[in-house]
Amino acid sequence: MSRLGIYLVIVVALITFQANYASATTFVNFSVDGDTSATAVTQGEGLVILADCGPGNTVTFEFWIDADASGTVTDMDVDLFTFPMEDNGDTPVPDLDPADGALMIPLGPVGFAPIFYVCRIVDADSSSASDGIQVLPNPDPPAVISGHIHIQGVTAPSSMLAYIWVQNNDMPLVSAITDDMGYYELNMLSSSGTETIEPRNDIEGFATPEPIEVTYDGDTSGIDFTYNVSTACVYGDVKDIDDNPIIRDVHIYLVDQSSGERTETVTSGGSYIFTDVEPGEYKIDVTTADLIPDYLTQLYWDDPYFHFTLAAGDSIRKDLTCYPSDTTITGYITMDGGIPTEGFYIFAFNTVMGFTKSLSTGEGYFELHVAVGDTSPYRVRVGTEITPIPEGYVVEGTNYLWDEPVGSELVFNLISDFGSFSGEMVADPEMTDPDDYYMHRITIYSLPDSEFVTHMTNVYGREYTCYLSPGDYFGVLSDRPGRPSPPAMVKPVGFDSLHIASGDSSTVMDFHYNERHCDVFVHLTGVISDSICNAKVIAEGDGSWPDCYFVEADIPPGSTTVMFEVCDASWHFVAPSIPGYTPSPADTTIAIDESQTLLHLTFEYSPTGIDEVVKPLKLALGQNIPNPFNAATRIDYSIPASSEVELGIYDINGRLTRRLVDGNIEAGFHSAIWNGRDDSGRAVSSGIYLVRLKLDDREICRRMMLIK
Repeated sequence: MSRLGIYLVIVVALITFQANYASATTFVNFSVDGDTSATAVTQGEGLVILADCGPGNTVTFEFWIDADASGTVTDMDVDLFTFPMEDNGDTPVPDLDPADGALMIPLGPVGFAPIFYVCRIVDADSSSASDGIQVLPNPDPPAVISGHIHIQGVTAPSSMLAYIWVQNNDMPLVSAITDDMGYYELNMLSSSGTETIEPRNDIEGFATPEPIEVTYDGDTSGIDFTYNVSTACVYGDVKDIDDNPIIRDVHIYLVDQSSGERTETVTSGGSYIFTDVEPGEYKIDVTTADLIPDYLTQLYWDDPYFHFTLAAGDSIRKDLTCYPSDTTITGYITMDGGIPTEGFYIFAFNTVMGFTKSLSTGEGYFELHVAVGDTSPYRVRVGTEITPIPEGYVVEGTNYLWDEPVGSELVFNLISDFGSFSGEMVADPEMTDPDDYYMHRITIYSLPDSEFVTHMTNVYGREYTCYLSPGDYFGVLSDRPGRPSPPAMVKPVGFDSLHIASGDSSTVMDFHYNERHCDVFVHLTGVISDSICNAKVIAEGDGSWPDCYFVEADIPPGSTTVMFEVCDASWHFVAPSIPGYTPSPADTTIAIDESQTLLHLTFEYSPTGIDEVVKPLKLALGQNIPNPFNAATRIDYSIPASSEVELGIYDINGRLTRRLVDGNIEAGFHSAIWNGRDDSGRAVSSGIYLVRLKLDDREICRRMMLIK
């Protein structure tokens, strides 16, 4: 405890003292204003310690609180400070006696607390001597600084509060000792000034209070200090969503973020606790295998809730709430379409329900036990950090399949013959939140069979790479299901044809994000609102589908107005098709710049009179609008003469999905709406569908795509 020695005052004492110097320490004397026989000193008086030692020796200087007033060091005494001191040296305090083997140590005008002290000097040969002195309080100090010492959880009076050393942190040194109420008084040596006050004692299990700077002018009170518990506690329950404890052995870890050190405990009765934790940055971790497959856990994910800072005395509760699994996501992992050579871990994560995992079987099959919960989808991927992909292989598409609903059947195909295309999400300068770029995904299909290959969602950065087997593909961009409406529009909204060659990675496809900022109100006039059914406004910005920004806005039932947001671009708006009415204009192009925030657009409709009808010359089937679509699409067709007509929707295997028209149709131009449901009213899945128009022995077929 050498801090006190740094603040000892060097005072030139006018003392004449003759000693018979020896080769070792034989005596120690306190000298009070030149009196070497004094046994007491009053605060404010000058004090010097005189001693002998071996010439040129380095001795150990010790200064103790003499608890038993014996004048010698005993087991009851308290060491205040100890430091080495050299004969005729000048650090940490000077020896003012120039004679070899003589020590003169100035303690200055005394500000020590009024109790008994003992000084002991131990020479190099282990010889020693000591002397005691009593410090008396100044009966009339120039100023007094007072206060209390508190210890968290300790009630005064208490022996724990007594004998705590309080001092200033400057020269000359002034100190005090607390009583069992924790009260102290510092008898200052001047009437005013600025001092830094601090308690000196280190109490095990408690944090020593920080110093306090005090500016005083006369007596000053209320300078209090509190020793807070220096360790902390972390505890919690492992429970299900109904707050029932999960009674099983679950290994919980407290991880020190700075050192990586992990402290382990095992739950008891569904609870855990870590005690005597030092202050610092921590996180909670868990052995997921203790819960999976019966429960999901969020602790695998980097949840901020389980990252925290512990201060001295904190008691922090961190409960782990687990969703019980009640359904599955299944699938296969293949290698070049065949059985894999080894098992692979598959991970699934949901932001609400948490994490689970499964190791694939020898046949490549995996079964992830998940929870329906709020019906939100899961992210599923190959756990390459645990089971690395063999050298020379990649996961076809990307390693992440996002937004997979419960009950899904998935396939991860590891391919060794592949090419790739890559690119980046090109930022709009107005968009600063990275999450704004994660609201879309691209669904990729193979050509010519239009089979689903993968969803590609770029979540962890703006750059992406997609690996595919050699062949031809097309893709469509859509909003991610279950996510908020994206704040930006994206161009392109897909690609018609992409050829991937083996080993080729030269194809670059960037997606440009442009912030929505202009509200567009489309008004339909001259049309009865009840006649509007499944009508849509189609808008293409800076190009045509798919190389454009794209909007498909439904006219609400019973309304003649729709509103949507767009970005700055040259926009081509197409009026909704309403049976029995002709729009004017049928379409229009309007440029919207970055400063425009509002656009009103009106389409005027007039009834189509029977005399105005121009009969078509031949049977025709138009491409559905829009295509792709995610809610409903309009199918235009023409009949040259009144006939029995069939118009139906078929899946890619030729099975009838929905019969739209079956009966006699008058000659003319007609439209039908398909809302993405089958004849039983059930919503059908995303994919390629065929619309087939049949009249007598003539048949026309077109392909269309439904995206959800």
